[in-house]
Amino acid sequence: MTRTLTRILTAALLALASAGAVRAQLILDQSPAEAVGSGLDEQRGAEIPKGLTFTDAEGDTVEFDSLFDGERPVVLVMGYYDCPLLCPWVFNSLQGTFNELAWRVGKEYRVVSVSIDPTNTIEQAFKQRRQVLSGLRRDAAPDGWKFLLSPTDAAAKLADAVGFRYAYLEESDEYSHPGVAIVLSPEGVVTQYLQVNPLPEKQLRLSLMDAADGKIGSFIDKFIFSCHVYDPDAGSFVLHARTIMNIAAIGTAVALGTLVGGLLLAERVRKRRAASKNTDSGEPITGVPAHS
Repeated sequence: MTRTLTRILTAALLALASAGAVRAQLILDQSPAEAVGSGLDEQRGAEIPKGLTFTDAEGDTVEFDSLFDGERPVVLVMGYYDCPLLCPWVFNSLQGTFNELAWRVGKEYRVVSVSIDPTNTIEQAFKQRRQVLSGLRRDAAPDGWKFLLSPTDAAAKLADAVGFRYAYLEESDEYSHPGVAIVLSPEGVVTQYLQVNPLPEKQLRLSLMDAADGKIGSFIDKFIFSCHVYDPDAGSFVLHARTIMNIAAIGTAVALGTLVGGLLLAERVRKRRAASKNTDSGEPITGVPAHS
């Protein structure tokens, strides 16, 4: 009897796990456009609407306009705080990418998470913030990563402005939405869409530099950024062939110049040594008439 009951329970658990895995795989394998009722209409160059008001994880009112300081680009992540599958996966993926990035959240860039579920609470936002920030290797600045709520239609207006389409699924009491990070300029303009599957550190770094017009990062970062260009077909930054050719040409010219300069210098040194040797021996220097 005990063995039979154990087998039944084991089979039931395996069935549930398999169903969850299939459901997870279905959602993660689908592109945003294939997810039920959701999608992504890229709006590069669109400005974030003015006057949107949210509530943060501390219960304070936040004017969305105040998140743009003219210096730091912003990574916008939309979802909801009791999302059972996709949102935790997106947050975990972003954690990994942010940890690879040499920059600190809140210093060179900011992150803003916005809930699309008007029923999400301050407690849920606070819990989500604690979980996410605890996974960062470098502590975020106090205002580095905001977790916002929208009991009004502010989130819907924001989502519409950036082309983030989502839908409420009544039968499961969940939301269908894409898993994407949206990069905004320091002035609040949409500059890039990054699929989180997972997100390569290089693509995030170049996207942030692009949003900030190359004003953030080290000299090496800026040099690498100058060698890349965004390819819409590839959906990522790729090496800019013309820039690479120019750098190669400059490098070749410098190498040739160094070689020629070195040869001329060596020849001059050789002549000076020969002249010095002739002077010491009392012999006339070749090409110079001797005085009587």
